[in-house]
Amino acid sequence: MTSKNRIFLTLVFILISILILSGCGGSESDEVTGATWDEALPEQLPLTVDARETVKGSLVPWIETSGIIEGTQEGVVVSQTQGIITETYGEIGIELKAGDPLLKVDDSVALLNLQQAREQMENAKITLDVNERLASGGGASQAELLRARSSYRGAQALFEIALKSYEDTTLKSPIDGVLAWKAGELETGNYLSAGQPVYRIADLSGVKVSISLGERQIGLIKTGLDAEIDIPSAIGTDVLKGKVTAVAAASEMSTGSYLVIIQAENPESSGIRAGMSASVKVFTHDPRQGIIIPASSVVNREGKSYVFVEEDGLAVPKEITAGESLGNRLIISTGLEAGVEIITTGLSVLKPGDPVSIVVRGTSEEGI
Repeated sequence: MTSKNRIFLTLVFILISILILSGCGGSESDEVTGATWDEALPEQLPLTVDARETVKGSLVPWIETSGIIEGTQEGVVVSQTQGIITETYGEIGIELKAGDPLLKVDDSVALLNLQQAREQMENAKITLDVNERLASGGGASQAELLRARSSYRGAQALFEIALKSYEDTTLKSPIDGVLAWKAGELETGNYLSAGQPVYRIADLSGVKVSISLGERQIGLIKTGLDAEIDIPSAIGTDVLKGKVTAVAAASEMSTGSYLVIIQAENPESSGIRAGMSASVKVFTHDPRQGIIIPASSVVNREGKSYVFVEEDGLAVPKEITAGESLGNRLIISTGLEAGVEIITTGLSVLKPGDPVSIVVRGTSEEGI
C-alpha cells in the first residue's frame, strides 16, 4: 500500500469517528411523563408560555344543562262538557284574570235541568220544614222526619250537579296569566267534546325551568342555590338570576333522573315566551374545596408531581401533592397557595431553568 493510500484511509477513519461522536452527543426530546429532566441549554431564547394564577374553588363549581321555559304557574283548561260552541272570547296573547270567560257552549238543556233541580230542592225544603214543625208537636214520627231530611239532601245534591253542569258550559281561566295556546277549530258552530284540552294559560310574571340531573349530580344541589337562566332567543346576552326552588326526593321511574326546578323573575319587555329553550347553570354546594388547577398543567418526574412557576424569567419546578380530580379539574392537597402563577403551556419541552416569557394570563379555574 502506498503512502498516499495510507493517508487517505486515515482521513476517512477520522471523519467517520467525528460523525459517530457528534451523533452520540445529542439528547432525545423530553416528555411530560419522562423519568428525568435534561439541563437547559445555555443562551436559549425565552419560550413563550401561558400562565394562570391559582385560586380556591370547588371541584364541581356549577352544573350546566338545558330546559324549557314555563310560567311560574300554568293552567290547562280541559272541557268538562260537550256541545255546540256558541261564543268564543279573546285570542292567543291576551292577558286574563282568573274567572275570565274563554268559550261557551249551548246551555239550553243544562239551564232546564238546573231550573228543575232548583224546584225539586225548594219543594223538598218545604216538606222538611212542615215535618219538623209537626214532629215538634208530636204530629209526625221520627221516621217521617228522617225521610224528609234525606229527600232534601238528595235534592240539594242534584241541584249542585245541575249547577256545575250549567257552569261548565262556560270555560273560564283558572289563573291570572296570558293565553299561551288554544286548540284548533274552537269556532262558533263547531262541536266541543268532553275531556278535550282547549286552552293553556301561563303566568309569565316569573319563569320556571325544570331540569333533570343524574344521581352523581343531585347530591350537589339543594333548594336556595343560585342559578342562571340564559334564553338567547328572547333576551340576547342577558341572563336571568334565579334560585333552585324544588329538588326531587326520588328519581323518575322511567328515566332514573332527578327533577330540579329553578325559578326567576321575568323582567318587563323581555320577550320571554313559554316553550322557549334555555341554558341553565346551577351553582353547587360541592364540599370538595381547595386550590383548583388544570390537571394538564402537572408534570410527573421520578414518581413526584410538579408544576412550573416563573421566577426571574426562568421556569422553576414546584413539587405538589395532587388530590381528587374530575376531568381536567384537579384539587391540590399541598404545595400550592392561592395567588401563585403556574405555567400551563409548553410543558412537553419545558425544563428547569429554561427562560420563559408569559404572554397570556388568567386564573387557574378559567376554561376548565
